[in-house]
Amino acid sequence: MTVKFNQYWRIDPEKSPEYEKYVLSKFICEGRVDEAHKLLESLQSSKFQKAKKELKQFVENYETRILTFHIQKVDGYKSQSYQFVAG
Repeated sequence: MTVKFNQYWRIDPEKSPEYEKYVLSKFICEGRVDEAHKLLESLQSSKFQKAKKELKQFVENYETRILTFHIQKVDGYKSQSYQFVAG
């Protein structure tokens, strides 16, 4: 099952140039993994914690979401045919 990590924030208008430079050179805004424990290990790493701390110097209202997908395409049907997967 794919697990997706999203981050949301509001850029501090007074720090916009610094934010752009930081994000373009150092920060990854989204990630996907096949197993949740891989994501959790990455989020707990000192590398990620440092990057998040640096990002928060330039943004406000920082939030995160971890999303899991509980549907799969039904083989043999049209592309819009899906079924729920038991968790």
